[in-house]
Amino acid sequence: MVEALILKASEQVIVSSVQLVLLKKKRYKDIFEELTTMGLAVGRFANDDKVWQSYLKQQGWIEVKYGRGARLLREHNLLGRNIAVINRHLTAVINNTVYDTWDTTARKCWRVWHQDD
Repeated sequence: MVEALILKASEQVIVSSVQLVLLKKKRYKDIFEELTTMGLAVGRFANDDKVWQSYLKQQGWIEVKYGRGARLLREHNLLGRNIAVINRHLTAVINNTVYDTWDTTARKCWRVWHQDD
């Protein structure tokens, strides 16, 4: 069962989630700059779905869509490093622990991004 660990509200959620699940192999600033550059290239903001999804794909991440099979985040068994999509919000989940600025475990998880190890 997934449990929550609440982070500081000032964290930049998309960049922080990506940095956290990438084992902090990249600095926050570097990820932010890469996302911003990608966004500028296509005329979108860094937090646009097409931008951060393209970024994750470039980093070797795989998307799993649940569609009608979506269930509450706390009902998932998410081992390893994951990014869960909760109603237009990204949540880092590492070994069934949610790292976010608020408790998202009672929200439906529509898709998950994970690394194909």
